[in-house]
Amino acid sequence: MDFYIELRRFDFLLVKPFWFHYVIRMFFSIVILEILFTLNLLNIANRFVIAFLTPLLFPIVLQNLIIEIGGEGINIRDIFSRFREAIIEGMQSRLRSKKVWIQTKLLNSSLSNDYLKQQCLFLAPGSAEFDRLEKYLSQKDKEEVRVGYIKELTRWDGIKHAKELLKGEK
Repeated sequence: MDFYIELRRFDFLLVKPFWFHYVIRMFFSIVILEILFTLNLLNIANRFVIAFLTPLLFPIVLQNLIIEIGGEGINIRDIFSRFREAIIEGMQSRLRSKKVWIQTKLLNSSLSNDYLKQQCLFLAPGSAEFDRLEKYLSQKDKEEVRVGYIKELTRWDGIKHAKELLKGEK
């Protein structure tokens, strides 16, 4: 859930580093669960309650876990935080690359500037945003106008709509 909050997308589920992160967290949750069962640290007879509490306890334990190896302290929380940040950064980089790829395809497509303008008109969050775009583009040459429409198309409605435009072109 924290990945969705950060990225506002679900495609992180398609990325291997996310699943690696998830499996490691799941492994540590199971280890904590087994330690709780083995040491009988909780006086709760119902194991389903313990199984429910363990994923909730894991972040608390993880935040305070520092392991000393050879006199050096290793903060496990920092390791997981850096790994999570690396996954999110990779996802954002992947999204930017995909966006540039689709923008390049649109730029090289045979779609007219008038058609791109019409799409922007329908996709604009409001008339003020579209008017701002038109005012800005009125001072540009034909190629810059095309780039401006394409950038706003992908910003306002994302990559999915742009792909649909390209499918309709063929």
